[in-house]
Amino acid sequence: MDGTPVVGGTQWIGWDAVEKQVRSWSFYSRGGLGEAVWAKDGDRWVAKVQARTREGKKVSATNTVTRTGDDTLTWQMTGLTVGGESLPDPKPVKMKRVKPPQP
Repeated sequence: MDGTPVVGGTQWIGWDAVEKQVRSWSFYSRGGLGEAVWAKDGDRWVAKVQARTREGKKVSATNTVTRTGDDTLTWQMTGLTVGGESLPDPKPVKMKRVKPPQP
C-alpha cells in the first residue's frame, strides 16, 4: 500500500480437548508462526504467546482482549520480547463491531 509492505496472517483458535484449554495457532504472511494458550479472567481473555520470526528469533508476549461494551473491546500486548530483547508495550487497540446495513 503506497510502498508500505502489508503484514497479515491467519489465526486458528480452538478448544484443546486433551489439555482442556483454548489454544491458538498463528501463521504470519512474512513467514513466522506462533501459538498461544488462552485463559478467561473475568471480562477479559489473556493469551500467553510463544512464536518465531521467519529468521527463527524467539518471540513472546501476553495479549489481553477485554470486552468494554456490547460491540466494543480493547486488545493490549504486554511483555513483548523478540530474540531476548524487550520491546516497549504498544498502545491498546480499541475495536468496534461493524454492524451490517439494515435492509
